[in-house]
Amino acid sequence: MNNYPFVFIWLLIWLGYYAVLNLFLIPHGFSYNNRRLYTSSFAFFVSMLVYYFFSLGSAISGSDIFLVLTLIVIILHLVVSPLNQRVVARPRKKSPLAVKYLDVIFQQLMVFSLIVNQVISSFLGMAGFFLLVHLPIVFVPRKMPGWKMLVIFLSFFGGGLFFFTTLNYGLVYSIFIHTGFYFLVSILTPDESPILP
Repeated sequence: MNNYPFVFIWLLIWLGYYAVLNLFLIPHGFSYNNRRLYTSSFAFFVSMLVYYFFSLGSAISGSDIFLVLTLIVIILHLVVSPLNQRVVARPRKKSPLAVKYLDVIFQQLMVFSLIVNQVISSFLGMAGFFLLVHLPIVFVPRKMPGWKMLVIFLSFFGGGLFFFTTLNYGLVYSIFIHTGFYFLVSILTPDESPILP
């Protein structure tokens, strides 16, 4: 099977999503913290585009779809809720976690599409690919260089872990592990987190 066209389209969606986010939305005040409803709506729209474009519905069980949709509804509620800072993480000036969770769902659907379409079929293959697609983060003007290197380093292990979890236990478990990581980061780091945008 020739996967080059699929990978090309996949990369266009991945890079396009983060290009719009980092080069247009965030510089114009639509970030994980400010005007979160717009940023979260963008993440939700692109996630649904990925879901339908790659025809992932037939590969996800009905119970998984229900759990993911339930999680999305909860996240969207947290985006617009004034209780966001109290129920998502420890008290912070503003918590970016609600929007970040939708960003996680986008990433997990993208990883899932690679598995379903048999583009990547090994732990190390996914780990290496996930590292490669995180390399453009070095061009993001925000954050210190050390933060960028940490994210790239973690992406290698994350890609492999998400591949193993999704393949053996299902998409929802992988989503919970991914979101759980950011939840722990929000608790263990100061207000200006080195990981969260």
